[in-house]
Amino acid sequence: MKRFILLFVLLLIPASLFALVDTLSIPEIQGYGSSTPYENDTITTYGIVTAVVPPHNGGYYLQDASCDTFAGIFVFTGTYAYPDVRRGDSVEVTGIVTEFYEMTELGYIQAENILGTATVPTPILSQTGDAGQEKYEGMLVAVITTLCTNDSLGYGEWEVNDGSGAVRIDDQIYHFKPEQGGYYDVTGPLNYSYSYFKIEPRDYRDVLGPGASPTSKSIYDVQYTTAPSGDSPLIDTLVKIYGIVTGIFNDGFYIEEASGGEWNGVYVYSDLTAKNLNRGDSCSVVGNVSEYKGFTEIGNSPVWQIFASGHSLPTPIEITTGGVGESLEGLFVHLDSAVCIASGLQPSGYYYGMSDNAGIDTLLVADLGGDYVYNIGESYELYGLIKTDTFSFVLEPRDSADIVNLSGVEETDITENLRLSLSYIGRKIQIQFSIPEQSRVRLSVYDPIGRLIQDLYNGTPDAGRYNIELKSQSLPTGLYFIHLRANSKSRTAKFMVL
Repeated sequence: MKRFILLFVLLLIPASLFALVDTLSIPEIQGYGSSTPYENDTITTYGIVTAVVPPHNGGYYLQDASCDTFAGIFVFTGTYAYPDVRRGDSVEVTGIVTEFYEMTELGYIQAENILGTATVPTPILSQTGDAGQEKYEGMLVAVITTLCTNDSLGYGEWEVNDGSGAVRIDDQIYHFKPEQGGYYDVTGPLNYSYSYFKIEPRDYRDVLGPGASPTSKSIYDVQYTTAPSGDSPLIDTLVKIYGIVTGIFNDGFYIEEASGGEWNGVYVYSDLTAKNLNRGDSCSVVGNVSEYKGFTEIGNSPVWQIFASGHSLPTPIEITTGGVGESLEGLFVHLDSAVCIASGLQPSGYYYGMSDNAGIDTLLVADLGGDYVYNIGESYELYGLIKTDTFSFVLEPRDSADIVNLSGVEETDITENLRLSLSYIGRKIQIQFSIPEQSRVRLSVYDPIGRLIQDLYNGTPDAGRYNIELKSQSLPTGLYFIHLRANSKSRTAKFMVL
């Protein structure tokens, strides 16, 4: 009986747990025909990333560079997330083969391994009448000297024809508005959806023709507006701007004119192929100007070029909680001191409220994506970028170094060699501080609700020990805080005036 039970249990275990995953080339998966012979099978394949698709479609095109037909496939990674790959990555990936409305895809990804980088395959040069074929599905194709015969087929699609038959151009990755009757060269992976093959340009470089070249503009040109809505005067314009990277986030980065100043910062909305950027990079950006819930952005698959690294960031603009307006959008700013008075604020439901005037004015502040908790009633010094969320201005710190708790709760990284101590001589307070290296130092006095009482020192001293005297008889009776900030590090001490 025991032997029978054991056999019965084993028979209930899915055979797929014991199956080995086959490794097949992309042409083998495609099957050299209209549909894959491996539908619903778990397969490992490999190739070079030729295009990354934004989150609303979530995935990337992968191509086998060794073949010139049936060599492309779409890898679906999820509707709401960018894949962690870049164009030119050599990738090995494991997933389930599917036919999504007759488009062969690899989905339900189980493993993904970036093996290195490689040259992106050369696009297949085709006549428009021949481009839409099953053998080119998922592969890079190019059509040249084609006439735009229909500039609006709906849903961002348009049509070109070189005399051999029409082919559709789509906006799965990059949106472009062509001119009817204009001649265009178009490159991109070949997609299949809603019964049509469609070329998917990846960015502005994949479309050559009327209206396809960027116009050089300053960030000020993009941002400055007198419109009550605050909208940019250059909406939908393809522009090329220059500036310094001041902050990098999960879905893009901020860029600011080196000179700084109002109207001189803007957000670039992108997948984190921006992970090759660093703060202080001097770069150009090409993309389309858009407005998203009141926030001016450069988007539509933007392209950037880094010219130099390690540039000093523009000096942050000093702000108050009631003084943030459209001219500061996209800029690097500094809020000297404000009290956290609320949490869970809209529009996101995750913002905190900061006020530097007892709640008369409130500025929304982000929380590092949920990684930081501000304490109600405590005071903070903040650095960050100004964004707009559903027509409300928000201060967005870049990391924990941009957040300094002035109420004695230390949230910043403090080194052992940064020291602050106090001693009393009658009504005088001797303040001693030491720094391990030359630093930008600010030594300030705050009251318990975070109001700045006095700056005792603001400069860039060399490494060493320093003494500063504070005459406390000039202060009303009560509790005070001495705050020392050296670069991104800080110390806080408290004292009483009796």
